[in-house]
Amino acid sequence: MRVFRCLLFIFFVSTSACGAKATASAKSEVELKATFPGKISIIKGDADPADYQLITLENGIKVLLVSDSRAKLATASLSVAAGYFHDPNNMAGVAHLLEHMISKGSARYPGVSTYRDFIGKVGGGANASTSREVTNYYFYVPELAFEQALDRFSAQFESPVLSKETMYKERQVVDAEFRLKYQDSYRRNREVIRLTVSKKHPFRKFSTGNIQSLQDTKNATLHQTLKDFYHQYYGSENMVLALHSAKTVEEMSQLAKRYFSQIKNKGKLTKVNTIIPTTKKHQNVLIKIQPNANQQRLTMNFIVPSSAAPKKSSVAGFFTWLFDSNQPGSLQYYLRSKALIWSLKSSTEPVDEHYDFFNIEFRLTQAGLQSTDKILTATYSYLTTIQSKGLKLRQFSIFKQMKDKQFHTTEEVLSGEKIRNLSRRLLRANPPQFFTSQDHISSFDKMSSMNFIDALSPENLRVIIHAKQFEPGKIENYYGTRYEIKPLKWQFKEALDYQFRLPDKSPYLTELVEDSGEEYFRKAKLIQSSKFVRRYFPSMRPGSQFSAITLFVDSALANRTDKNRVLNHLWVTRLDEQLRELQQLAEWALIDLYVNTTPSGFHVTMTSPDELSEQILESVLQEILFPSLSPNKMLSTFQHQKLQYKTQKNMRVKDILQQQQNEILRVVPRKQFAYHFLDQVSQENYRKFLKRYLSKARVTSVFYGNISAGKFKKMNIQIRKKLVNKIRTPWYRKPTSPQWPESSLTSEVETEHQDSAVSIALTSKNHNVDSEAKIRLLSSLIKAPFFRQFRTENPLGYSVSVNHKTVLNESYLHFFIQSPDTDIHQLFGEISRFKKNYLNQLKQLKTDEFETIKQLVSTRYSARALNEAQAFEIVKLNFRSGKPLDYEAKVFAALKQITVNELYRYAKALFENTDTVSLQIAASQ
Repeated sequence: MRVFRCLLFIFFVSTSACGAKATASAKSEVELKATFPGKISIIKGDADPADYQLITLENGIKVLLVSDSRAKLATASLSVAAGYFHDPNNMAGVAHLLEHMISKGSARYPGVSTYRDFIGKVGGGANASTSREVTNYYFYVPELAFEQALDRFSAQFESPVLSKETMYKERQVVDAEFRLKYQDSYRRNREVIRLTVSKKHPFRKFSTGNIQSLQDTKNATLHQTLKDFYHQYYGSENMVLALHSAKTVEEMSQLAKRYFSQIKNKGKLTKVNTIIPTTKKHQNVLIKIQPNANQQRLTMNFIVPSSAAPKKSSVAGFFTWLFDSNQPGSLQYYLRSKALIWSLKSSTEPVDEHYDFFNIEFRLTQAGLQSTDKILTATYSYLTTIQSKGLKLRQFSIFKQMKDKQFHTTEEVLSGEKIRNLSRRLLRANPPQFFTSQDHISSFDKMSSMNFIDALSPENLRVIIHAKQFEPGKIENYYGTRYEIKPLKWQFKEALDYQFRLPDKSPYLTELVEDSGEEYFRKAKLIQSSKFVRRYFPSMRPGSQFSAITLFVDSALANRTDKNRVLNHLWVTRLDEQLRELQQLAEWALIDLYVNTTPSGFHVTMTSPDELSEQILESVLQEILFPSLSPNKMLSTFQHQKLQYKTQKNMRVKDILQQQQNEILRVVPRKQFAYHFLDQVSQENYRKFLKRYLSKARVTSVFYGNISAGKFKKMNIQIRKKLVNKIRTPWYRKPTSPQWPESSLTSEVETEHQDSAVSIALTSKNHNVDSEAKIRLLSSLIKAPFFRQFRTENPLGYSVSVNHKTVLNESYLHFFIQSPDTDIHQLFGEISRFKKNYLNQLKQLKTDEFETIKQLVSTRYSARALNEAQAFEIVKLNFRSGKPLDYEAKVFAALKQITVNELYRYAKALFENTDTVSLQIAASQ
């Protein structure tokens, strides 16, 4: 058996930087040493092959170096200890505006779009975000372009231009971002919750900023305030940098010193003086919110001690696990059995450095909305069970075993988002120990657990209810949300007479086996019959423990008519509901289990960091074959599916246009038809559909990775006995393709959003390896110029993009602009002019530059298959769409052969609709 262990790395913090002069004051040096002592222990999991090292540059920047020889993309993330908490009281949004401005030119690279253009041209990506006390910046590029990108990235922080003219343009973009997310439920809810926090606490501040808040005042101009904010907070002493690449830690150390040592240390360690977020008048209140969408939710909200420290994060995670259980006897199981809720989800959200919100959110049924007191009573009854049975080492050990396995089995190449999280965490970290993942759990801390429970007392409870039928009298200033805040009259009197049970160990959680002695396939394998296709694909990375299984069920009935397609969606919704308890047990064993519709049926997929067992497959087959939802759940899933077809108001404009596109391409049923059909369908119709589902069908099993030959055989026997033998008549249909229109098509859809938006999909009529290579290359080349044109030089809106996208594994080039001020006809005209001008730019591209770009684009796409879960998805999709096993290799080979002239001709045909298809969809009010 493989024994779990922690790998401990002890490093000395570097205090020299390539001869760079010291800039920190003596006082700053003392503070830095107090924050980061000489010895730092970095602890990683068993399966993580990366090397980690933490250094401190002479100017005080703390740098985490992560070296992984498998990495194809290199990432840098810099976090600054300043966020909207630091905004001037009379000018909300300055931190956010500066986040936008940092990338708009530096002394070394003064062009407004130089940085973004470079990142886009080499096939990379970049973004930034502003939160309470941290602003984070990051980019990723192919390894070959890492140093050049670091040069441009670091220059922004060393000496940004912060031009006044550009600032006023970018203020419009910040306002467009605010307006774009005006209907966002989370933001609307957050602004109301701010009103329940003390006026003196910085959480009360409006974080995004808009055109009204970002104005000159009597005492200061916006431009001067922006520059002052940079000079006060953007010193090296307030920065943490994380670098991740295939280079060695020594090589990355030199790059960090070369490019980041010149950022000035201003001797101003950032600190926000916060007070207790709530006073007695803010506790034990009822907050009613009228949402913009037809949502019904109840949230139990508490102020709890911060979970930032390792011990406390264990406590918060432990309680989240206890509350989220949907196993028999759990709070969620009880409330769902009473048809009071659809689901339950608990979470923590930072308020400041010392406090968090702990939320228990219930999605309510109509009956639940009328019975909120019952839900509160049930929750405190369950909490009583936690107090009496949960605060014991045995219960915590079950949780810890699950998290330990997660920490020690992760072998993935770190994603950009994980690198960002590492830099954010290091900013406030307090060594001697730093864990590379928050999945690491410390030992049981009963005192902290008891303190956490004390914070969940009824006296500290704040109840938030969202319901469309509410018509509260007050209106929130920024998003116009209607709300009401009043004292909570409910009181917890006595616990329910119900035997609540706490979660137990998942039966699927196993220990890792070093070597089972089983025989494994070395090559892909195919066994085929008219009713049953068995496919095995070896791991993309030899020695990986990862395994996956997908079971496709294709039925002649599922896609015969639009009515059958709607019934197929309803069946899969109900199957997903039926799998809920099993999905959670699988999740606790680190198995990702999910079900989705396909054009001709459905598939169930299981992935695991180690070898999957026959036991989990047996459980899945049992659920497929024996639908066993209660009448309440049958009704609730029917209502839920109907609501999905009806609801559009709360959808983003981009999603509405995507839905319209998929309807035109016959990928999904038309929403309006589906909604009205469900009004007419009877349970008898549904039962007949389900009974005949396997009468004419075919089953396909796709196995991947760490599956032994013996297990492959046994599992396929299980599938044959349980499922395939139910098929009376074999059925096969060629892979379904989107039904692109014969000629170009323009469609318009009305929305309740104020913005206009256009979506343009361009694709070849004949899809092959050559067109795939060209569309990938063209999308990479065009992305940066399009963004520069419509977000920087002539800003039309916040959401502006060109992307390579796929539908049913067929590629297309997708243009999208959402604008608050420009109508759809002007937007179409602007894109047409851009395409015409871009063709001239493409024609003038030099051969040597073009060859370099091709190499970088190939690297970027090959990075998609670095992690096993992503590699499996690519292999599975290519197999299902009838593409050969070496399809990706063929695309890369074709990409290498493309010349500038060939790509120009392809782009010209695509843009002018010659032997191509254009699908244009617009949204207007």
